[in-house]
Amino acid sequence: MNRTFAILALRLAATACVLQPASARAEEAETQFWTSMAGGFLLDPQTPVSVALTTRFREASSGKDQTLLRASTQRVLTRNVSTGLLLSYNRTSGSYEARPWQQFAVRWHGVVLRTQMEERLIEGADRAELRIRPRIQYGTRVARLYVVSSAEWTYRIQSHQRGDDSDPAYWRVSTSVSKPLWNGFEGAAGYMVMYRPRHGEPDRISHIPQITISRRF
Repeated sequence: MNRTFAILALRLAATACVLQPASARAEEAETQFWTSMAGGFLLDPQTPVSVALTTRFREASSGKDQTLLRASTQRVLTRNVSTGLLLSYNRTSGSYEARPWQQFAVRWHGVVLRTQMEERLIEGADRAELRIRPRIQYGTRVARLYVVSSAEWTYRIQSHQRGDDSDPAYWRVSTSVSKPLWNGFEGAAGYMVMYRPRHGEPDRISHIPQITISRRF
């Protein structure tokens, strides 16, 4: 059964290729590379806390490289339901922004349905930007590996710039495989495709390989 679900999870990630419609040949493509170091611990059995430091190496067409520091906590309400609070600090070549998030998640047999409400507090912006980020995720174990695939839609409810008429939505499809390493450390390798429609410009497709090293305390 796990093998069947693993194949389905990988096929979900493979739909990243399908995200590119026939017109995608004329669209703009770029590549990024994300690396992360993360740690986590339990305040109590129902309240996990995690901290992560991520660097996003980007092509010049996407702007300068980014550094993100994130902290999050969740509260397990029942076996299948949890809520959470997250805060990230993003820095890009001298400019910065803070992003508080609130999230609600429901789990059932490896499937996680999660919705986040995100506020972007950007340096010099007219106002806070508001976004909603629903995601469906499936994870399963295959031997000592843990395979996770997900699809996420991000919709901007309010732009940080007044009069902004750019397209308010974009999509992400990703898969990752993680494995225990040594002394509580875990390594993960992943791949993400991000599709971003752009009003008045070629749509953009981003190919993003990812590497993460994490440890639970």
